[in-house]
Amino acid sequence: MIKAMKLTVICLLLIVSWTNSFGQSSFKMPNTKSEFKRILTQADEGDAHAMYIVACCYLDGHTANVSQSIGKGKKYLRMAAEKNIPEACVKMYELDCKANEGYRNRAKEIFMAQGTGYAYFQIARLYSYPEEECRSWLLVAHNCGYAKATEQLLIMSKKQRNAEFDSWLAEITPAIDINGNGEINRNDRNTIEMSSAFSEVDVNLPVSETINKNAIALIIGNENYSHNSNGMIADVPFAINDARKFSEYCKKTLGLEERNVILLTNATKAQIEHGMDRVRAIASGMGSAKANIIFFYSGHGVPDEDINRNSSYLLPIDVNGSKTKYCISQDELIETFRGMQAKSTTIFLDACFSGYAKSTNDMAMVNAKDGTRAMVRKVQPATPKGNMIIFSSASNNQKSWPLKEKKHGLFTYYLLKKLQDTKGETTMGELSSYITDNVSNKSAYFDMQQTPVIKVSSELMQTWKYMKLK
Repeated sequence: MIKAMKLTVICLLLIVSWTNSFGQSSFKMPNTKSEFKRILTQADEGDAHAMYIVACCYLDGHTANVSQSIGKGKKYLRMAAEKNIPEACVKMYELDCKANEGYRNRAKEIFMAQGTGYAYFQIARLYSYPEEECRSWLLVAHNCGYAKATEQLLIMSKKQRNAEFDSWLAEITPAIDINGNGEINRNDRNTIEMSSAFSEVDVNLPVSETINKNAIALIIGNENYSHNSNGMIADVPFAINDARKFSEYCKKTLGLEERNVILLTNATKAQIEHGMDRVRAIASGMGSAKANIIFFYSGHGVPDEDINRNSSYLLPIDVNGSKTKYCISQDELIETFRGMQAKSTTIFLDACFSGYAKSTNDMAMVNAKDGTRAMVRKVQPATPKGNMIIFSSASNNQKSWPLKEKKHGLFTYYLLKKLQDTKGETTMGELSSYITDNVSNKSAYFDMQQTPVIKVSSELMQTWKYMKLK
């Protein structure tokens, strides 16, 4: 806890120190009180850009001789951020890095879609800590010809603009490939990487014209294991982004009501169990026989500690995995869903359960470097029961890989891609074929075999291919 607080303070200090050099934004601030009042009226009438300007004036307390009001400033800033003004999202994050992490992600998403030097410069501002990542984004903005990025790089390098500075720049790896040529690169054997300006599945989500009233989703993204294990368990890259984006697709593309979408990030065992209870209560309230349940998990999976058993488990954020009785058993998960007697239950697992070298009794370094989602032993996949379909990201002795430049798990990326391309209207059969073919082919290209497995209960064997999530 103390370390986390110290890190938060460091982040805040660095952001504050960078804010002046990065500049406020491209928005034109009012010079007089009469101009401010005019913009305030526009803000109250719903103009998002005006909301942001009003927020800046109230927070600053000097612009246009407006009296400082932190409360009013935060109010208008949040309103502008909710209307997707990226600069407002940046300021929301700067006000509270820990609580407003979601605004940083939203700002980055919008700026990435813009793809300009100014936009990449603002992303650098978002990532002023650690400095290496900040430099990488500044270099992208510099390569786009954005002068302020060059100025900032000169300040950071403490050099003149000469051959020595150019040599220093050459040692920095740009955050993205701004050429957007879509070429696939292999930087190392353990990371699947595609060069692109941004992950296209994270923006322009199709919006459903109908409300999916009978659908319920429990979505879990467990990523930050190392904080709770003193580094003994590796983090799962992009698991939180997987969960958040799938949550957005559920609400926007599949039409689920927001109250029926339960999103948990870095979830403990108790939180996961509570989430299951909430699903049960919602399903009961709408009439279980009408309920369509969706369960999504991105994070670590582990095999049973008893090598003679084939059971597998989801790893909560507060469990080290060596005692699987404290984990979430797949078999128990399936029995719980079966007991809800829903019309359908669809389970997506972007995790692998093949395990680690039992003789070492150590989960520490098995995937600390490659970012995979397992902690290698063959484990039989869990058997679906009731009206259930299970999409597993990998076969029983494989790893689940991250797709680095798309900021998603390989399996989740193609799941989201199919939902985006079909506006959520894909059938289960089409979704199964698409995910299996693309994940298998992409991983094979890098000599990292990953083949998703789809298992269907006997009750749905004749009909599952024609079913839809929507």
